[in-house]
Amino acid sequence: MEQEISLLDLLAAAVRKGKQIIIFAVIVGLLFMGYSYLGSKASKNEEEEAYAMAEKERQLRDLQKTVERSEKGIDAEREYIRDSLYMQLNPYNIYNTRINYQLTDLNVPLDGSLGVMENPTVYVMDRIIARYLLEWNGTDLTTLLNVPGYQNVEDRYLREVLRVGNGGNGNLYIDVYATSEAEAQKLAEAVEKVVLGLKNDVAKESFGHSLVKVSSDTKQVINEAVRDSQNAHYDALDTYVDDLSTAQKDIDKMQSEHTSTGFIKKLIIGCFVGGVLAALWVMFRSMVRGCAESAEQVASQTGLKYLGSASSGKEKDVFAKLANVITGEKKWGSDAEALSYLAERTAMEGKEKLLVTTTGETAAQGKIDSLLETLKASGIAASYLPAIDTSAEALAALKDADSVLFAVTKSKSKVPDILAAKQLAEQTGKTAAGYVML
Repeated sequence: MEQEISLLDLLAAAVRKGKQIIIFAVIVGLLFMGYSYLGSKASKNEEEEAYAMAEKERQLRDLQKTVERSEKGIDAEREYIRDSLYMQLNPYNIYNTRINYQLTDLNVPLDGSLGVMENPTVYVMDRIIARYLLEWNGTDLTTLLNVPGYQNVEDRYLREVLRVGNGGNGNLYIDVYATSEAEAQKLAEAVEKVVLGLKNDVAKESFGHSLVKVSSDTKQVINEAVRDSQNAHYDALDTYVDDLSTAQKDIDKMQSEHTSTGFIKKLIIGCFVGGVLAALWVMFRSMVRGCAESAEQVASQTGLKYLGSASSGKEKDVFAKLANVITGEKKWGSDAEALSYLAERTAMEGKEKLLVTTTGETAAQGKIDSLLETLKASGIAASYLPAIDTSAEALAALKDADSVLFAVTKSKSKVPDILAAKQLAEQTGKTAAGYVML
């Protein structure tokens, strides 16, 4: 007869074999990935492979240089931000002390030794102030300044907030920036002492002169240039950190190319294809063999009455649970509850002597034994026959029974075998009480 099976039953058949399908899918995926890897290696000639290797090494060297440069930059910026007096200033609340000195009593040679020039006095003043600046820049402020609280500050950091310059027309100025008025004045006085201490050395190397203090003023100022400079250092630190992070990620990515995205994709594709093929094979095999996948299928194909399940349907196997959901199997609280219900239904349909039989591959003997014990406990004289055929033993068992109960195992019992066994029982004049699912 023509065998029919629903798509849901075929899907349930595939789900029950979930573990095997997954294993097969992984094997296919690994084989496909390995084949792709070997194929990609075989397709490259030696020249291409050597070029690719050299290019990779060059990229790694460049990235390593970026890492080293970024690490040095981070250390330098962090040190500067931590130690610099300039970075400690509040751009909107800076105290500035400015002291102005004027060159006087100049000894300007008028003997023509300076050559012919329009204003020899201005030339002499610029030469003298230039000499002061030269001496100032050559001074180690760390040891010479000697201001409490600043003895361990490096010369380069002191010079950011302590400045000496040429104001023009013989003006020598001192500019000091600090976080408070007292600090600004204290530092300005120290700088003033250093500058005045340079006078004798400057006079020996330059023209005679005197320094006259003309003004000294301390005020609170806003300096957006300080803000911009500070932000530039913070931005530089962020840039170095970003460059370091990016370079390290690129190095890690290049060093782990053997697990590249391309091969991972091939593994996924292989697993998917293998899983689909395995599932289709299980469904095709179930359809061709006519395996019993659900109670509804057996009832429609054989005309037997479904009496119930011999188990609760709460299998430990997650795939079996999912298959039961697909086929709509009733879930009992326990196996004992399921067997109790089954015994009641069997007592209603069966007669005095009941023959329980299976077809093809049988389920675990434990399920058959539990079924027989429950039936006997309900007052049903039940006996067991592994399979009904035309053998003398099977015919003798049929002769002694009043009715036959078929025990069907999902994905193992075959619908044509169940139908043939039913017809043999009816030919011997026995009643088919129905079937139960194991």
